[in-house]
Amino acid sequence: MMENKMIYNGKPVPVLLEPGFFPFRVKRELEKVFDPIQKGIDRIINIVLERNKTNATEKGLEEAFSLIRETITLTPEERGLMKIYCGSERNVCIYRLDLYLNGGFQILEFNSDSAGGIIEADIQTKLFLQLSTIRKLKIPYILEEAEGARLVLNALLESKYGSKKEGYRPTICLTDWRDVESRKEQENLIKYFQNAGYNALFVDPRDFEYR
Repeated sequence: MMENKMIYNGKPVPVLLEPGFFPFRVKRELEKVFDPIQKGIDRIINIVLERNKTNATEKGLEEAFSLIRETITLTPEERGLMKIYCGSERNVCIYRLDLYLNGGFQILEFNSDSAGGIIEADIQTKLFLQLSTIRKLKIPYILEEAEGARLVLNALLESKYGSKKEGYRPTICLTDWRDVESRKEQENLIKYFQNAGYNALFVDPRDFEYR
């Protein structure tokens, strides 16, 4: 963790090696649950920004949509920022659902457009798989990493180019405050993107010129 500068308050991020192992069958089942949630949140954002008002009127849902817009209030500045076209038809490009096991999966919260511990999990997974005790285990399974950084890269490319993402090498810009400690995770993501052959950079939102 020190080598990758995953440090908070001058100390490496605490590591509790209590891994979870999931077969591909469970992974596919989770994806079936996650996909409708992402699409539903995308739809709510469109409602708040009044992007599908005509559709709503035709279906007799304008009253329900108005209630959603009243519930989710935005300042004029926030509404202006959200209306800036980001080059993708999807409002939610990357996200992470926090889950916990309690006889099954239960969702705690939805985190959007943030690395949110993905790189930390990648680093800890590598550390775990490199442990001599794990390498000596003789188990009838193939252990694979989730590779969160790769999933983030694929999600960003698919949100922009869809299924035709192969061959494109766009410049990737990650934004965060330069003076927060979570910046280290963004920098590690940038390093991953650069090693994968993409031009990637980190920019503080205060350095943007809004037009």
